[in-house]
Amino acid sequence: MKKVIGLVFLALLAFGGFKGYQYYQDTYVGEVAYAHVPNQVPAKVKHKSESGIGDNSPWYSYDYDLTFVKEDGETEKRNIQISNDNAQPLVPNSYVKVTMSKKRIIEGPNTIDQKDLPEKAKNKLVTAN
Repeated sequence: MKKVIGLVFLALLAFGGFKGYQYYQDTYVGEVAYAHVPNQVPAKVKHKSESGIGDNSPWYSYDYDLTFVKEDGETEKRNIQISNDNAQPLVPNSYVKVTMSKKRIIEGPNTIDQKDLPEKAKNKLVTAN
């Protein structure tokens, strides 16, 4: 009986470890992608604090729907939100670089020159615009 309980415990521990590893990979491990920022700047939206803390200083955001091209040429549509108490929109008609995981944008968006785009990304982004 003790061996069965021990095996069940080890199986649950292994399963939990696998799920933790999978969550980490999906959330925090990302790849570089590029997008073209449209000419039209989205409306600046004011948000209220969900916790009630900091309601005296409003929180603003710009919401963008961008199509990202990864370095291997694969495309993915994402909604990104540029937000803080003094949010500034992305530069219209520019290119941005981000590091994104399956669940979130890890780093960026950072504005880059068109000449700094990888060939596969440049072909898809420049011809689409």
